Amino acid sequence: MLHSRDVALLRSDVAANCRVWQERCRETGLNVLVTSTVRDQAYQEYLYQQGRTRPGAIITNGRVPTFHSDKAGLAWDFCKNVKGQEYSDPDFFRQAAAIAKGMGFSWGGDWQSFPDQPHIQWDLHGKWTNAMIRAGELPPSMPPAQPDQSEEEEPMDIHQFEALWQQMRQELQDNDSSPYSEEARKWAVEKGLITGGGQTGYMWEDMMTREQMVTVLYRFAKLAGQYSQDSGSKDNGGLIENVAKGDMVSEFNDWCYEAGRKTGDTGIVESSYGSHIMYFTGYTDTEYWHYACENALKSDAFSTWYDETTESVTAEVDESGMDAINA
Repeated sequence: MLHSRDVALLRSDVAANCRVWQERCRETGLNVLVTSTVRDQAYQEYLYQQGRTRPGAIITNGRVPTFHSDKAGLAWDFCKNVKGQEYSDPDFFRQAAAIAKGMGFSWGGDWQSFPDQPHIQWDLHGKWTNAMIRAGELPPSMPPAQPDQSEEEEPMDIHQFEALWQQMRQELQDNDSSPYSEEARKWAVEKGLITGGGQTGYMWEDMMTREQMVTVLYRFAKLAGQYSQDSGSKDNGGLIENVAKGDMVSEFNDWCYEAGRKTGDTGIVESSYGSHIMYFTGYTDTEYWHYACENALKSDAFSTWYDETTESVTAEVDESGMDAINA
């Protein structure tokens, strides 16, 4: 089995930024220790069996290594390098993770379904998934860490800002679209979710304005009504209303009721039913107890009406022609 804590075994771009992260943590007074970098399939299976066939608490739900894989080298785990306090200081992990996130890494402590505080990975700001890694699709190289700017920068005037903005847009537009999105881009064009073409193309690598965003959401809502198999939301553009705590599967519920959730938040939630593209429209003014009582009264009223309507009705069965039907 292969299980290493050697930073040099990470992919070269990730390893270089991991070393910068270590140095910045130490400069801040955070005594970090890298405990794991890469592992092979055998060791991942060994970890998976903990809490199942081996003693201990469950520490992973994955049987195949992804970002930690020796074929990827995109992640590491760490702890506080103080004996007896390795994992007992949440603030330590949050501070160390803040440095990593400021460099462009993602932190396992932000995960909703299975938080992993000691885990740092390069996934291009959440655009790469475990499934993509298992399929052999790796994210592009991570940009080198920029020098830490401790001194206050000179204020920028409007002309400098506009020039920088145009430069950033041009750099985006000059990028080639990633191969992983080819199927999605083709589907979006075929379904009318994205329009354009011609001399300007579809501007895949450009910014999106609010006007463009609501247009895409509107088109998506129309597609949801046309293709969705969810009878509860397809006729409402995919909108699910009056969701109370505990009504949905845990992953869906946790995202909706995460602390600080606000109107306009977006995300992708994976559950046993598949992937859910989330857009939070806001909280209702009606408290849930009022909504539940109203529905219960409506249900009781319908039951009363149904009983009164059918009480005097006698059903008769006409069996003529049954032989012909059975034949």
